[in-house]
Amino acid sequence: MTTPASERAEMAGHELLLRMAGRIPDQALAQARRILADGAASSAITVVASLVTQSDEALVAPAEAHSAGLAGIWRSWRYVTPAAGHVAGPPRPHRVYIVQVEDPAMIPGLAADLLGAVPDSAGAGIEIITIGEEPPAYQRSALAESRLLWATVTAPEFEIARVFDFADPVTGPGFAPGAIR
Repeated sequence: MTTPASERAEMAGHELLLRMAGRIPDQALAQARRILADGAASSAITVVASLVTQSDEALVAPAEAHSAGLAGIWRSWRYVTPAAGHVAGPPRPHRVYIVQVEDPAMIPGLAADLLGAVPDSAGAGIEIITIGEEPPAYQRSALAESRLLWATVTAPEFEIARVFDFADPVTGPGFAPGAIR
């Protein structure tokens, strides 16, 4: 039995909304579920995708303002378990931004600017580490499982090196006179 494309899209949308529970505000999740129930799977997915990237994009302007001493910003997630004595429940995702800087003196001002830019600073953490120093275990672990969101340095350009300049069927491969080896 085959599933029509619209039914597959609704199931994919439903799976996405299940996974986003706790990562986006409950009111927005309910709105996306209503949109999905009305049969507009792509619109529901768009609502969720825009909410997930909203905080990430909000950090770009303050990052660029501090770009002289900033290397990059990564995003990771940690899962907060309910505190003892509180209502038990599943771990809640908490967005964590790891920021690498060159000069530790810029950390206080940068932290204030970044926390002020995140729409839901209570639902996100900013961890600022210095380049060249080994980060503590928590930050190192978060950085290892993170996604690069912004960097001051663009990806390096690659140059493909040729193995040989020519290949002769009798004498074999070789290099042209003056070739860089």
